[in-house]
Amino acid sequence: MVMWSLGLIDWSSPKQDIFGDHPSFVAAVNGSKWKRRLLCVTSRLYLTLLLSVTALCGYKYLDKYFGESNHFFHFASYFITYLPLMAAPQLICFLTTICRWFHNNNNFSDDREDYWWNVLSEPSVSKRLYPFHLSKLQPPKLKYLLFFCSCGIINIIMETIHFCIYTKPPKTLKDDIYQSGEFVSTILNMWFFSLFCYFLFLQRLALESHFDHLLWFVRKHAGCLADCQTKLNECLSDFLGMRRLIRPWITFVICSTCFGLAVCVAWNYKVIGEEKAYVEMFTISEVNCSTTNFTTTAKSGFGYLNALIFTNKFTVLILSLLSVGGTDIVNIWKKYLFYVNILCSPNNERFWRKFSKLMRKLEVNTSGDTIIDMLLPVLLLAFGILGIDNFDF
Repeated sequence: MVMWSLGLIDWSSPKQDIFGDHPSFVAAVNGSKWKRRLLCVTSRLYLTLLLSVTALCGYKYLDKYFGESNHFFHFASYFITYLPLMAAPQLICFLTTICRWFHNNNNFSDDREDYWWNVLSEPSVSKRLYPFHLSKLQPPKLKYLLFFCSCGIINIIMETIHFCIYTKPPKTLKDDIYQSGEFVSTILNMWFFSLFCYFLFLQRLALESHFDHLLWFVRKHAGCLADCQTKLNECLSDFLGMRRLIRPWITFVICSTCFGLAVCVAWNYKVIGEEKAYVEMFTISEVNCSTTNFTTTAKSGFGYLNALIFTNKFTVLILSLLSVGGTDIVNIWKKYLFYVNILCSPNNERFWRKFSKLMRKLEVNTSGDTIIDMLLPVLLLAFGILGIDNFDF
């Protein structure tokens, strides 16, 4: 269901040889031929439609607010921070399906796991989750799925309240259609983002289980360098592919969230105390409305919009960091190296020396990662607070 919601269902079933002699798992993954094709078509249509609606909303905002100095904060908050954050997972899934299609139709012989677009493909996902089936240990699906979905539902409820109570009534039928479409797009975007984070979280847990199994394999087959090297290359290839996908995405999320929070803080700093600004921004009805009630309603809308924006930003940041396990999955590799050093013993000293040399040769480059992750958000935060002046929302 999650893969269907992300538009990642393949046209054909994964190859059975990656599962070995375990027909129950093969049957669970493959299913009926026509059912699979129906799921593939509907999931691709859903993903394409959602991405198209998101792009249309972005175009409408660009056309309406770009170049309007009195709406700079509004434009920056939505078009520069919120919309790219919501569209990035959709674009990742869409490009994954496109790259998979080109790969399959051009009959490439290599099916390397370290391609970033191969990380979310159905064969790779099925292969990654396979050890859970072998060990009869189910991944912690339900409780974490409920947590990720609950965070998305909280934001959806808050968006619904804002749309029903604090949104200005449309003046024309065209505006009504646009506002309704934007509202539906906002709900679907948040739901898609929550499922995407949960899906990455599940893949990270599966990758960690792969490295745990690798430790067990190395300890059991100490002395057989060729087998250990083959197993290590498989895990490292999967790890590198996932890191190529996750690192740019999580860095983008951190930067965009920090910039969005900076824009919101700068906007609050300017607007608070300006009663006229409240009135102009949150007019619900100008008919039979006294000045006192009018201002009270406007202030209530201003406070609720702040709560909505901050809740959305922190939800996106928390779900993203939780799905990755921090700002980078390189800790999985470091943890593996640490436990391998513990396993080293005087027995089979020649094997451990060669295996340690092999791991140093395959060492993942992490130099400068922390600097980049910390520097960009700080720069964007400074730009958001200090580089904006004399604008209204």
